[in-house]
Amino acid sequence: MGKGVTGWNRRHFLRTLGLGGAAAAGALAAPRWLTAQDSVPRRVVVFYTGQDQLEALWRPPVGEATDAPLTELSPQLSSLAPFADRILQLHGVRGAHGHIFGHAEALSGTPGGDPLPTAFPSQGTLDQLFAAQHSGTTSTASLQLAMVRGRTYESVISYLPGADADALPIPLWPQQDPRVAFERVFRALSPTAARDLWRSRRSVLDHTVGHLGALRQGASPEESRLLAQHLESVRELERRLGDEDGAVATVRSCETPAEPSGELDAPSRLRAHVDLTVAALACDLTRVVSIVVEPGQKGVAFDWLEADGVPREDWVDWHEISHGGASPLTSSGAPNKKHAMHRAVQTWHAEEMAHLLTQLDSIPEGDGTLLDHTMVLWVSELGLTRPGQQNPHLRFDVPLLVAGGSAGTGLRMGRYLDLQDEFHYHDVLLTLSHALGLERESFGDRGTAVVETLLA
Repeated sequence: MGKGVTGWNRRHFLRTLGLGGAAAAGALAAPRWLTAQDSVPRRVVVFYTGQDQLEALWRPPVGEATDAPLTELSPQLSSLAPFADRILQLHGVRGAHGHIFGHAEALSGTPGGDPLPTAFPSQGTLDQLFAAQHSGTTSTASLQLAMVRGRTYESVISYLPGADADALPIPLWPQQDPRVAFERVFRALSPTAARDLWRSRRSVLDHTVGHLGALRQGASPEESRLLAQHLESVRELERRLGDEDGAVATVRSCETPAEPSGELDAPSRLRAHVDLTVAALACDLTRVVSIVVEPGQKGVAFDWLEADGVPREDWVDWHEISHGGASPLTSSGAPNKKHAMHRAVQTWHAEEMAHLLTQLDSIPEGDGTLLDHTMVLWVSELGLTRPGQQNPHLRFDVPLLVAGGSAGTGLRMGRYLDLQDEFHYHDVLLTLSHALGLERESFGDRGTAVVETLLA
C-alpha cells in the first residue's frame, strides 16, 4: 500500500497501533487510551511530601504479614481509613539516592547527579510520559503546584523528556501562587476556547478514522479485524466528544472553584491547590497534576500545628525535626519533643491526602466518582526511618501509597504489601507505567521487572 496523506507508510502505522510484525496476533491490543470501555478518561495526581516517614507511624498493625488486607491503618494514617479499599500501601522497596537526588528519582527512576544543586534526572517523569499520551486532548497538558514558596530544584519533581537522547529533561517548576494557577487553568473556560479545543480533538479523530479506513483495504483478515476494533474505539471517542455546541454547553456548566484572593498562609495555599486540582480534573482541563507539599530540605516551620507536650516556642523546622525524631524518648528517657512534632506533621500530611481523596470522591463520574478514575500517588524522596535510627538520608524502604480506582489499571487495591527488598523502586515505577497504559520494557536506571504482586 502506498503512503497516506501524512507520509506514514502502512507498516509504520500498523506498528504504531501495535498491528505490525509476525507476532501481531498476540500483541495487537488497542492502546489503553483508545479502548471503547474507557468511556471516562483516566487521570494522575501526585502528592509529594519531603523528608522521611517514621516506620512505626507508617506501617499498619499487620504484624509480620507481607501481603495483608488494609482493614486498619496506623494511627497517623487513620484519616485515610474511609478509602482503605481503594489504597495500595507499599513498603520494602529500595531507591537509589535521597534528598537532593531523591526528588529527581521520585517519578523518573533516574536520581540525577552532579553538578549540584540541579541533580537533573536523565529521563522524563512518569506523570509527563502519561501526559504525552494525551497530548492535545486537554487545554492544559499538566499542572504543577507547590505549597511552599521559594524556587529550588528540590521543589521540582516533574520533568519533560529532553528533545533528544542526549538532551537533559526539562524541569517543570511548580506554581506556588493559587491565583496564578487559577488564571492559567480556568481562562480556558470560555466558549471560544471550548470551540477551539473541540475542533482540535475532532481533527485528530477524523485524521485517525481516515487512516484506519485506508489501511483496511490492504489488510489481512486478522489485521482487518483488529483495525475494526480500533475504528470502533475511535467512534466511541467521537460519541463522547459530541458536537461543537455540546462542548460549549459542557464548559458553561462546569463548576469553577472560587478564585483565590489575598495572601494565603501555607495550609490555605495547599487547600486552594487541591480545590483547583479537583475542578480542573472534573472539567477535563487537564489530566495530570503534581502537588509538592514541601521540598525535602526546605525548613518549613509548620507553625499551624500542635504537638503533645511541645510549646510553640520549642518548635523547630521540618528538616531539623527529621533529625532526631525517630524515637519517642530521648537518650535520657525524657519525652522526645521532635518525635511528637514528627508525629504531628506526619498526621497532618495524611489528613491533607485524605482531603484530596475526599474531594475527588465527591464528584460523580461515569459509574463511580472522579477518584475511581484517578491514580493518586503519595511519594517522597527518602525512605522510612526505623525506631532509634537517625534520618539516614537514603531510600531504603521507600514509602509509597497508591490510591484511587483499579478499573483499567490492573492494580489490586485495598492492601498493604511489603516487597521485602525483592524489587527496586524503579521496578514499581515500571509497573505503574504499565497500569497507566505506557508500553515500556524498562523504567529509569534499574526498572526491568514488572511487580506482579501489585496486580490483580
